[in-house]
Amino acid sequence: MSEDSGPRSLAVILGQINRGEFLAEANEELHELAKALEQHAAATAGKAKGTFTLKLTLTADGKTCTISPEVIVKSPKPLRGNAVFWFDRNSNLADRDPRQMDLPLREVPPPAGARDAKVKSEPARSV
Repeated sequence: MSEDSGPRSLAVILGQINRGEFLAEANEELHELAKALEQHAAATAGKAKGTFTLKLTLTADGKTCTISPEVIVKSPKPLRGNAVFWFDRNSNLADRDPRQMDLPLREVPPPAGARDAKVKSEPARSV
């Protein structure tokens, strides 16, 4: 290619890095991000956001230029619920309020002679 024919295409340069392996990997990363965004948006019934950054570090020594490529992907974060904890006397986290008393709950047996009640169900009527 002659020097006066204009700038070289970025797509061509990307395709030549590591004999095309970098571009293939970048395509796969972009596809995986798209799938993650689709799944996240469907799970949240809303919008999902991610980023795909193509970073090229160029180092020149006067006659040659070395290109170090990198793909940086930020997928949507998984949904997680919050948990509430209380501090105990020793500043440890507890899943129950240490100031709250436990109720002495016990199972109550059915009274002697009790039977399962039969309920007569009727279809609902309109008024």
